[in-house]
Amino acid sequence: MCTATSQNLIETIVEEWIDEEKMFTAFEVSIEVKKRARSFGQPVERHRDMKNDIHRELSQYTSSGEYERKPVDVAPGVEAFVYHHADDDPDNYQNTVVVGTPKAQTVQPSQSAVVAAPVIPALSKPVTGNKAGKGTDARGSLTVPATELRKINAKPGDTVEVYFAGASFTGYRIHLSKKALNTQSGKTSYTVNKSNNFRITARTLKKANLTGPTYKFKGGSVGEIIVTDA
Repeated sequence: MCTATSQNLIETIVEEWIDEEKMFTAFEVSIEVKKRARSFGQPVERHRDMKNDIHRELSQYTSSGEYERKPVDVAPGVEAFVYHHADDDPDNYQNTVVVGTPKAQTVQPSQSAVVAAPVIPALSKPVTGNKAGKGTDARGSLTVPATELRKINAKPGDTVEVYFAGASFTGYRIHLSKKALNTQSGKTSYTVNKSNNFRITARTLKKANLTGPTYKFKGGSVGEIIVTDA
């Protein structure tokens, strides 16, 4: 459990970085907390005393779907959770903490070389959003994240075909595939962007008779991604 000063700094830094849609680890947050605490003439705490509070603060954003996290190799023999916006590919994360810098800024591998998931206490802030599915942006577009596109081996620059299917009594759905699907209709297509995702427009969702307000992804029987109302 960290001090009130560190907790306030954690909340401020996390909010700033979320607004910037930055990719980062809990360790980077603790380094920034130490940096700002020193500038204020405040005591500096160790990462191990702050890490659970950092993960707890971030859990409200991952629970709402605004942010996601993925274990990534951030240094030789070191794996850590990278927090990233749903539109970004965590595999593109570049570690800013370099081994060989001062001790307070050095990645310290654990014996298992894996950062275990923290014990996260109950949230101190209400969680917004629907955990059952992904919501749309202000324009009504739905982001198909990199985590889903990797399941069909879609990479930046690839074309993903979009098919409409279903009926009122079976449920409407969209099929996303890199290969032709002969059983679907109403085809359109999107190009995967440099962040390894793309957005299904509000117009396409409407054509497919999907009404939202949240949506879910699942694997199909022929290696495609299926999008349905959550």
